[in-house]
Amino acid sequence: MLFNSYEFILIFLPLVLLATWIMRFFGRIPALLSLVIASFSFYGLWEADYIALLVLSIFFNYMIGNAVYSTHNKSLLAIGVAANLCLLAYYKYRLFFGAMVGLPAEGSLLIPLGISFYTFHQISFLIDVHRNNVSPRGFAEYLLYVTFFPQLIAGPIVRFTEVISQFKNNRAFKLTYSNTAVGLTMLAAGLFKKQVIADSISLYATPMFQLAETSTPVTFIEAWTGVLAYTFQIYFDFSGYSDMALGLARIFGIRLPVNFNSPYKATSIIDFWRRWHISLSRFLRDYLYVALGGKRRGKGRRHINVLVVMLLGGLWHGAAWTFVLWGGLHGIMLIINHAWRDVVGTRWRIPSWLCWCLTMMGVMLAWTLFRAESLHAVWNIWQGLIGIDGRLVLPTSYQASLGSLTPLVEMIGFQWVTTEIVARSFPTSGGWLLACFVICLGLPNTQAWLRRYRPACGLVYGDLDARSALGATGLTLQWRPTLVWAGLTTAMLVVAVYHFGNTSEFIYWQF
Repeated sequence: MLFNSYEFILIFLPLVLLATWIMRFFGRIPALLSLVIASFSFYGLWEADYIALLVLSIFFNYMIGNAVYSTHNKSLLAIGVAANLCLLAYYKYRLFFGAMVGLPAEGSLLIPLGISFYTFHQISFLIDVHRNNVSPRGFAEYLLYVTFFPQLIAGPIVRFTEVISQFKNNRAFKLTYSNTAVGLTMLAAGLFKKQVIADSISLYATPMFQLAETSTPVTFIEAWTGVLAYTFQIYFDFSGYSDMALGLARIFGIRLPVNFNSPYKATSIIDFWRRWHISLSRFLRDYLYVALGGKRRGKGRRHINVLVVMLLGGLWHGAAWTFVLWGGLHGIMLIINHAWRDVVGTRWRIPSWLCWCLTMMGVMLAWTLFRAESLHAVWNIWQGLIGIDGRLVLPTSYQASLGSLTPLVEMIGFQWVTTEIVARSFPTSGGWLLACFVICLGLPNTQAWLRRYRPACGLVYGDLDARSALGATGLTLQWRPTLVWAGLTTAMLVVAVYHFGNTSEFIYWQF
């Protein structure tokens, strides 16, 4: 069941709200268990075949967690982590690794929904228990921690320490006016980003990537249009999902950690990864990078650790070489960024606008690896981006004016625009791309917009408006529970629901 579906918005969510409201009269635990049942139902309505796998994973990790807590035995921790990784490897990577060693592929690979996320949830739980950061007591709370439907399928990757005190609070799961207003506002904003912006801009990205898979050369205009479109598509798709996840949790009085913090305002690739998929970056840093030694063994070892972490982070996104190379490219960019800071430090400052341009160029080049289905398509697109092999185009109106220079221009690599090329170059995309650019850089994000009401946990509020064009003018957008903002929220929700006929899955649901 998708968040962006009639079934969820008009049937599932109202029923869950009603059930939670009724059960809360009988106490905190009945309300909690009603959310557990709702979460299993949410998962089962989408993928009933793998509910047993989810249940077994929960029972196994809870028992291992209690054993680790009682004995502080590192071997038990290793067994628990290894079992989780083996489960993930079997369902997600067996064909990929099998192909590497020459094993024949048997059937298609069906990946249980959300396995990457609930596996990482439980690995972090085991490690935190071993580090004495949390007690595993409370099976009902642990059930909800793993299965809570707003974050079950695609995160954020939540730590048990972040929600256990909220689950055990005497006021937990009470439906209040403030929580409902903030939560519905975030839900509406997320739905609008996904349905109206992300899915609309995908119409300009998808055809180019499909074309790149063929033997047809992708022209300069096509390549830049498609890559820019996908750059904004994945931004608003993931930003929209993150808003919806946090908003749905907030309706029930739970604050999840922020997972998306205006990454396209970043002025370095290090800054980008502090803003994009924050919960995954944090998991990889605290549970993998630190375990590998971090930066404790010198700068050379730090660079190796960064590259290893990013390669594995890329592989986590999907069992394909394109994802591995995407992670590797980001790892190389991070190493260059760290090395630059180590050598130059503050002695030579590059203008912020140039830092931003370099960062976005690297991010966009990497997105082609993330989106393309083959390395052939990536190479086809990259050739188009730099205009080699006759992919640069000039309007035919220039042909006559160039006169004798025409052969020279054609020899350099230009070709003249034909009707077919214009049709393939998506000339109507300019308005959408400009609008996306303005929203990403000119407006505060949802967390900054709602910061008075702390929509999430683990975010330093107040630093985002200064990083936007709107903030530079002295104007601010601050949400308040007024009729005006209620009207805007309702309008976003109505427009988003109107677009449900073109509903597509969230990009991160495939991971």
